[in-house]
Amino acid sequence: MDTINTSPNSSSMTATILSTVLAVGAVAWVVSAGIGLASAQTPQPAAEKVSYGDLDLRTESGAHVLLQRLDAAAQRLCGPEPTHSPLTPRQTAMFERCVDEAVQAAVHSTAEPLVLVLNGQSLSAGASLATR
Repeated sequence: MDTINTSPNSSSMTATILSTVLAVGAVAWVVSAGIGLASAQTPQPAAEKVSYGDLDLRTESGAHVLLQRLDAAAQRLCGPEPTHSPLTPRQTAMFERCVDEAVQAAVHSTAEPLVLVLNGQSLSAGASLATR
């Protein structure tokens, strides 16, 4: 199990995008199968480390920067973004779904309350945002 250190003083703090182990791999496989590029191999789940040791995730600006980094990483894992074509009408929707699922999984794995809230996810039981 990955350990995520949430101490703002840690320089080695990283979050691994755990793209719901099958979500990115399966969606990427479906996209490639939809355009005729699927191979006989089993798709491998994709992952990328996103560093956020330089961010203060207790602030909105820090949480927004992390969300931007996670979105960029998810786009790299799911991408490249497809061009619109009448020959592959579902390809864009599959790419967007892949990115969304990867970001949702990564945000959930951070367990940072403000990041969860800004991404539209609910806090787990017992978690709350501190007010100043």
